[in-house]
Amino acid sequence: MIERHFDEVSIRRYEDSLLVPDAEALFAYVRSMSSLAEATDLQFEEIEGAIHERIRSEGPMRIEKAAGLFIAELPRLAEQSTPGDAGKPCA
Repeated sequence: MIERHFDEVSIRRYEDSLLVPDAEALFAYVRSMSSLAEATDLQFEEIEGAIHERIRSEGPMRIEKAAGLFIAELPRLAEQSTPGDAGKPCA
């Protein structure tokens, strides 16, 4: 999508993970998630139980995470630009 606006575009990925040994800390994080704002107390109890059981039976939980950065260089010059086009987005 951004390739049409720049001569060169690349992405740098950063793969990482967290190793979480503490069920209470993980549950506190889960409880704070806005995507679970409408979860019931019963649902949270089930989630908390599942987290505790998973860490008790298998040890620390590994959570994969990834981030990335686009690097765009040398902006393309608009071929049909006019002085009044400055600041307008490219089509």
